[in-house]
Amino acid sequence: RKQYPELRAALRKRVMAMSDVCHICGKPIDYSLPSNHPLSFHMDHIIPVSRGGSVYDIDNLAPSHRICNMRKSNKIPSDNMKTIDNPTPISRAW
Repeated sequence: RKQYPELRAALRKRVMAMSDVCHICGKPIDYSLPSNHPLSFHMDHIIPVSRGGSVYDIDNLAPSHRICNMRKSNKIPSDNMKTIDNPTPISRAW
């Protein structure tokens, strides 16, 4: 994925322009959040690369929250994924 950084940056801009909602949970994405924030923008591969999806195909990319993308892992839509209702991470603070 790091082989073509210019292409990756161009795809990232196109995916950001696609929509401002997470395709997994349907909640809005705040593009101003830092990249390590759980609700920040991530590019999600609909068909994961580990399961045969294309890395650079725009039809295989969709915007998502970082936490939603992490919870989705390498599942594909036909795996009967449950939708994530609350993308907010649960705090361990008592």
